[in-house]
Amino acid sequence: MLLDLSIWERWLPFVALIVAIFVVKIAYVQVHVGREEARRAAANNIYQQYLTLCFENSKFAKGLVQPSGTNNLDYSKYCWFVSMMLFSFEQIIEINVSEEKWHRAIKLQLLRHKDFLNKSSTVREEQWDDRLIGIINEL
Repeated sequence: MLLDLSIWERWLPFVALIVAIFVVKIAYVQVHVGREEARRAAANNIYQQYLTLCFENSKFAKGLVQPSGTNNLDYSKYCWFVSMMLFSFEQIIEINVSEEKWHRAIKLQLLRHKDFLNKSSTVREEQWDDRLIGIINEL
């Protein structure tokens, strides 16, 4: 009975349709997984660059209190350090919107710079991504 070609001729379009749907589903899953992996790799790369920045500028990585005096070169560099940090975190948030572990990691780093962030005009004027501003406001 299975060797009868007339039966296969009738069922071949249905079998082909089922196989095609299965192949499309596999392709969709692979694209989705690939996209997520690329996002994760990009966020990890950005954070690695931030950590390199911290390593190279360890005196800024823990936070810096604004010294008295208006023209302090170290504090000026620290301001740029924080701007680079915020930009990095903004990029990570844009890439990984829903990952709570990134929010916790960012929040822990931002806590070190709480004094600066309280005075920052770019934070006060909400010039950063709304989600980053939300994390900063939680501090």
